[in-house]
Amino acid sequence: MLKRMVSVLFACLFVVLFCARAYACASGEIDVSGNGSNCQTSKFEVTTTNLAANGTFKFAISAEGTFYVDCGDGGTLSGTNASGKTISKSTNFSVSYTCTWTAAGAHKVRFGGAATEYSTVGLDVTSDNAAITFYTTISNNATKIASVSGSLAAVFPQLGSSANQIPQFIDTFKGATNLTSIPSTLFSGGNLTGGSNAKYMFYQTFEDCTGLAAIPAGLFADITSAGNSMFSSTFNGCTSLGGFIPSTAFAGLVANSSPTATNMWNNTFNNTQLLTSCPSGTTQFTTQYESNWGGKVSCICSGANYYNGTSGTCTACPAGYTGNTTNGKTDASQCQISCAAGTYVATPATVGSTAYTRLEYIENPNGKYIDTGFKHNPNATTIRGVLRVGVSSNLSSSQNVNFIGDQVSGTNAGGYSLGWQGYFKLWTEATKDRLNGPAYAMTAGTVHEVEYSVTNTSRSLTYDTGETKSDTIKNGKVITDNTIHIYDAGNHQSNRQFKGRIYDLQVYEDGVLVHNFVAARENSSGTVGIYDIVTDTFKSGTGIFTAGPDAGACSNVGIGYYSNASLTDYGSVGNRLLCTNGSAHS
Repeated sequence: MLKRMVSVLFACLFVVLFCARAYACASGEIDVSGNGSNCQTSKFEVTTTNLAANGTFKFAISAEGTFYVDCGDGGTLSGTNASGKTISKSTNFSVSYTCTWTAAGAHKVRFGGAATEYSTVGLDVTSDNAAITFYTTISNNATKIASVSGSLAAVFPQLGSSANQIPQFIDTFKGATNLTSIPSTLFSGGNLTGGSNAKYMFYQTFEDCTGLAAIPAGLFADITSAGNSMFSSTFNGCTSLGGFIPSTAFAGLVANSSPTATNMWNNTFNNTQLLTSCPSGTTQFTTQYESNWGGKVSCICSGANYYNGTSGTCTACPAGYTGNTTNGKTDASQCQISCAAGTYVATPATVGSTAYTRLEYIENPNGKYIDTGFKHNPNATTIRGVLRVGVSSNLSSSQNVNFIGDQVSGTNAGGYSLGWQGYFKLWTEATKDRLNGPAYAMTAGTVHEVEYSVTNTSRSLTYDTGETKSDTIKNGKVITDNTIHIYDAGNHQSNRQFKGRIYDLQVYEDGVLVHNFVAARENSSGTVGIYDIVTDTFKSGTGIFTAGPDAGACSNVGIGYYSNASLTDYGSVGNRLLCTNGSAHS
């Protein structure tokens, strides 16, 4: 009987522990319950400066609603209506809250939830009605803000047009002297459209933020209707604020014929270093507001330039991107390029924080190989790769070559290799046999793309016309303790190393991209090799490889594909369409 009771007790304990571990909040979520059973999205984050042990960080909320606050690093939240990580406010008057940490250091405070009503007391600067503020006279609290991210508007959205439905951000970041930048998303995603009841909405929001360097593009773009003193003193006293007012900062108001209200721009940009004329490479953007801005101007980056919200200046688009169809580009992604028919937009040419230049391909003239140094995750169940290869001269079908592999022979046999011998072939070492893919010639100047997949029970090959071959294998082995080799099967078969061109290789494990190898040249030394965009790692291999031309943004579509001429944004990969089997690309 005692043994049975003990068994039941352990079974119950196992269930409790198992259930406790069955839940886990995802990255970016607030674990409200502490056991993963109540996960709330973190919408806005504040990172503090380095605080001493037992340091505190304060904020005040006047809005009504349910809010989730994670102080992080073992910090605790205190204040009226606060319980654990939850603040339940049923009134719309201001209440102060404090995060406290035992350990010293910089801490991230995350905010979730949403307001359901706002204070309407007075609707002026004398009333204590900020939806949220980090400005207090106690311990210079705002100076403890090092950075902010996310959307404050997502936590404090506009609920309608009535006074108690519109948030105010009076003094929210006032005096945050260590805040050097703000995200363009800060007031987006919350339907902050403004209106006649949006009085003093951004009054002194960033006043005396002396470290703030630039106004990000689109910061107040959602605002379409004006309110009395809406932007009064918003940036007053931001003595480091330079550059110009980006053309999209007030895009919603401009698009809505620039509505105005009494004292709307009173001292908005006073005591800043914002430019009074547009610099070279920009053109002035005219609104109806310039006469109220104290001589400050709004500008558009012209030509192949975009607005850099961190520096407040125009930055050149990446090489080759010269399109200018986006008026007032505010991000590199809006730089554009026109690719000719038969080409598509590939990965940008500069990789590795500009330390390496991407090449169209590298060529192996001497039978050498590159050991990438990377091994597959032993817990992965499916390995998939996409490889683009080519040759400078016709390759005889009698040649048996390997493109890539990680196979190991002997007692620990396993792994795979991908190669060609008149057809694409996928070898699995554990089964000592290969899957033969479609038969296609390797002729000079062509580019071929082949996709492979290996599990413990199956293999497949897909050629770039869409043709697929697959089979079932028994007692296979996906993973080995050998590293991935390029131009080699993984076991140094010198007579079978591919003497041709490698363009790029993407490797996935269980659907996740773990390596993105591209041909590259190290700028400082001129060494040619393979650069992994995912891990920021460069390998030059065992021999001297021939460099192909620097990769332009437009890349050959490859055999089996076609692409029409198109204008494409930076960072976007242009579409490639499969040809009908037996036809060539155009």
